[in-house]
Amino acid sequence: MLGQFTSVAEEIVGTLQGLQQAVNIPEMAKILSEMNLGFGGLEAAMGETTSQLELTEDAAASAVSEEEVNTALEEIDSEMSADSAVNLPTVPTDQTPEAQIDSLETEIKKLKGARKTT
Repeated sequence: MLGQFTSVAEEIVGTLQGLQQAVNIPEMAKILSEMNLGFGGLEAAMGETTSQLELTEDAAASAVSEEEVNTALEEIDSEMSADSAVNLPTVPTDQTPEAQIDSLETEIKKLKGARKTT
């Protein structure tokens, strides 16, 4: 039994000596230090990314729906109509975007022509 223990202990000592020769402790310390710096940079980048994502989520949570925009525009149109008897140009929403643009351009030309004559 003692012989087996001695044999195992000698193998462990041999393995440790081989490991000591193969491993350069100062070089390992340098590598570990560089890894630590790299992880610190990664941690800072992740913190910044998290902050930006939180800002984006906050912005998305406070986003205004298209319906709210349309309601606000209708209110402005009503106020302008009451003040100046001029309505904002409107376009039916069932038209294609190109047709909507054409219709608005025509309305703008009419309004410019009306402004020149007054």
